[in-house]
Amino acid sequence: MAARIQQKILHQEFPVFPDDGRFDIYANMIAAKHVGGDFFDFFKFDDDHLAFFIGDVAGKGMPAAIYMAVCRTMLKAIGSEVQNPADCITKVNNMLIPESDISTFVTVFYGLLNTKTGNLQYCNGGHNPPYVLKADGTVQELDEVGGLLLGKFENAPYEMSEIKLSPGDTVVTFTDGVTEAENEDGGFFDEERVVSYLEKHPSQALNSQVKGLFLEVMKFTGAAPQSDDITVLSVRYNDES
Repeated sequence: MAARIQQKILHQEFPVFPDDGRFDIYANMIAAKHVGGDFFDFFKFDDDHLAFFIGDVAGKGMPAAIYMAVCRTMLKAIGSEVQNPADCITKVNNMLIPESDISTFVTVFYGLLNTKTGNLQYCNGGHNPPYVLKADGTVQELDEVGGLLLGKFENAPYEMSEIKLSPGDTVVTFTDGVTEAENEDGGFFDEERVVSYLEKHPSQALNSQVKGLFLEVMKFTGAAPQSDDITVLSVRYNDES
């Protein structure tokens, strides 16, 4: 029952905005248990701005899933009212403090894409830095703005950074379940394999690109048990205004 509730919370059917060709978005999550602590979401802040975020709650199972639902709800509620990603993360962090215990926290990457200009504003709260996959196959890591994880430090400072996307550029966000996926020999999938995969599939349809990355992780891990939730959220700027 908890797994079904979590699946309804997270978007399961794509495309979500089929009438808006200025961007594409696709995401997928495989929980390590029936329910997990990874989450993602996205919504239109207004007609020309797409907000999206991905997060990873410490822990697994029901406690992490409950905290995940709280985090996602706060991010979407505050993000619908506050346009600046750093201001949104700051408010959510302070709201999470009373809901957190000694072992509970969450990492979050939050982005706001101007679908007319390609300008991306973002804030990173202790999460894995995303990659920008250029249309020519070049991969670059987004500059780390140094924000702390959420739910532990009241009034922690968060900064916003900006980058200009070109048509065909894709922002690839993911949780550490991707890079820290282990094979039977104890080796990690790591960032280099993520970059290598993306470089080989720059213009692939977004859903195929995300599913292909999951397949690469599964092939790497083989028969080894899945130790963490695996989540990927990708956004492509098309500039088809």
